[in-house]
Amino acid sequence: MSTKTTWIKADTGNWDAQKQRITTSLESGVECVLVSEGRVGKVRELGDIMVASPVAEDIMPDIVVVGINGEGDGTQPLPTNLTGSMDIITAEKLASEGKTVAGYVVIRDKKYEQFAVELGRVCDYLIAVGTDWKVIPLENMIAGLFDEDVAIIAGVQDADEAKLAIETLEHGADGVLIDTDDPSEIKRIVGVVERSGIPTVPLQVARVTVVEPKGMGDRVCVDTCSLMSVGEG
Repeated sequence: MSTKTTWIKADTGNWDAQKQRITTSLESGVECVLVSEGRVGKVRELGDIMVASPVAEDIMPDIVVVGINGEGDGTQPLPTNLTGSMDIITAEKLASEGKTVAGYVVIRDKKYEQFAVELGRVCDYLIAVGTDWKVIPLENMIAGLFDEDVAIIAGVQDADEAKLAIETLEHGADGVLIDTDDPSEIKRIVGVVERSGIPTVPLQVARVTVVEPKGMGDRVCVDTCSLMSVGEG
């Protein structure tokens, strides 16, 4: 089972609000933070974490994000012919320069879903944030990009959404982008994603061939198994 990843969205609001999210994420084991232009250096001062951001003039992020303030988030209209998309053209150019690229798309309707798949084909990561959707568009994107070398990062706001995202179509999204200020919810989401990477133990049929008395021993109570989560016990 492939390892899933967790990102935190901290690209809106003032720096104090962003800093709180990032600090909680560092403590919780989040692997990447999405920030606005000009915040890359400040994030790196807080700790060792990957940083994703639109291209800035001063410090290059680990992952360059395309689609914010562009066609991906609806700031610019989608072209009738997606081959003329400036976001796709920009992503291709950055990739040709050896940059690690993430496409960012807010899934507003079917056309944005199709755009996300096309953008995902030229990116290392595809960040898909839903407005009023759960499973079907994500299923379509996973299926459409199944043979492509791209990691799909689904936007989530709580642990239930995270669980749904990483289990969709069995394969699930490759990771989640957390969008919440609640420190407890951030930790719960990270826990859900981490447990998803624990492989299942296959069960096999066995035949009892010998029964021997061994004297007194401690009895094992298995009644509490239903109260435990995967990895506990």
